[in-house]
Amino acid sequence: MIGVANETVTVTPPVNRPGRNPLGEAAFAVALLGFALNIWAGLLLLGWLVAPIGAILGIQASVRPRNCSRVFAVGALIVTVASIFAEIAMYRDVVAPYMST
Repeated sequence: MIGVANETVTVTPPVNRPGRNPLGEAAFAVALLGFALNIWAGLLLLGWLVAPIGAILGIQASVRPRNCSRVFAVGALIVTVASIFAEIAMYRDVVAPYMST
């Protein structure tokens, strides 16, 4: 045998990482858009419509099969909860004073 030494070669198995979750990424993007629209006073109504869509997509993405990553899905749910608090604060501070007579 030419050039062969008595060496042992250790092969590390590939890391089994979870796959991408495009629905979770979309849910995160929609939740961020809903949050941005909720803190912009002129587009508050549009934010009220977009934020629940992000929540629904986040829930759907978090119950996907086990081989998908749930990082963006959980992030979307967290951003949606923050968006709900932003909705309440913006409604109380911006909309409600004009509705009282």
